[in-house]
Amino acid sequence: MEKVHAASIAFGYSDKRVLNDVSLTVRQGEVVSLLGPNGSGKTSLLKILLGLLRPQCGEVRIEGLPVADQSPKDLAKRVAYVPQLHRMAFGYRVLDVVLMGRLAHSGLFGRTRRQDEHIARTALERMSVSHLAEANYSEISGGERQLTLIARALTQGARTLIMDEPLNGLDYGNQIRVLEQITSLAADGFTFIKTTHFPDHALWMASRVALLRQGRIIADGPPDQVMNAKMLSSLYQADISLVSVGGGVRTCLPRSVLHNAPVPGSHAGRILCAG
Repeated sequence: MEKVHAASIAFGYSDKRVLNDVSLTVRQGEVVSLLGPNGSGKTSLLKILLGLLRPQCGEVRIEGLPVADQSPKDLAKRVAYVPQLHRMAFGYRVLDVVLMGRLAHSGLFGRTRRQDEHIARTALERMSVSHLAEANYSEISGGERQLTLIARALTQGARTLIMDEPLNGLDYGNQIRVLEQITSLAADGFTFIKTTHFPDHALWMASRVALLRQGRIIADGPPDQVMNAKMLSSLYQADISLVSVGGGVRTCLPRSVLHNAPVPGSHAGRILCAG
């Protein structure tokens, strides 16, 4: 089932073109990672998919309906935004933050119903942070805040989640926990479109990768087909190698690190192969 379809999108600010003839189709259950250097147009594309910016050319459809024809309230029931790690100015409970996802259904001044709280607590449980419901949101860890924001998106009722650098600022353990939750939700039919500056995350768990350079998608497909040393080196203007670590898993390394790696079989460790 097609969840998001962007066709021939063009967008710019004043005399600077940011996106040029960008087309992207995302189907239910896919995890699509957008990779590209700063200024490649990733964030602008996310804002257009969310209806926050209107493209100068082209059209975006969410679940077959044009974004331009939907009210913000109706659109929020279909697609949710999960921002980068952030803090709130006020000391909201974690449960209060998650309940904000119900505004698309109750309205800004609507009363919280028992059903809304049940939905919010169920989302917290799904993210394995239900024990934090009464905690102060500003006092929990970065990883816990990110899982709370995903729970808020689920409470919103949307089945498509758009995430801008969702792992930025998280320690390694919390990165893994968030990635595991994204993988689990995708297996249940949720759809993800996310930007990342870490190609490894796309290699580990994305079903598709779209590479953006200077406002254009230069490659789009499964990670094992799209992500190779030549393409990534060209994209980031750096010497990058892809290394197999066994079991079909690959990781990215600067070529300088690869050249300085211990000799295979040494006590310091080994690299199996590079491509």
